[in-house]
Amino acid sequence: MSTQQTTRTARSLSSIALGIGVAAVVVFVLGSILLALLPGNLVVIGVVTVLCYLLPIVGIVVGHNACRREGAQKSAKFGLILSYIAFGLVVIPLLFDIVVRLTQLA
Repeated sequence: MSTQQTTRTARSLSSIALGIGVAAVVVFVLGSILLALLPGNLVVIGVVTVLCYLLPIVGIVVGHNACRREGAQKSAKFGLILSYIAFGLVVIPLLFDIVVRLTQLA
């Protein structure tokens, strides 16, 4: 198989970044709903936690690589923004909880 056929059939990093960004937001929303419906289920807690942290990080890495390699395309930028939003939605409550616990100790 020649390189031209490989590049034509392969997906661009921009579309992959967009897909991962959308998946990160969807996993966060559905995971939050599942955690509310099944509060003590350890499998749900484990899977949602891993996916909610991994997908945004992977989306950020792929999005930055897409912007660097393919130029700043709209799909890469949008996927990158979605990944940062999903990561912020996961990390900000964690940081807030840490600050509250540290202020209670003082």
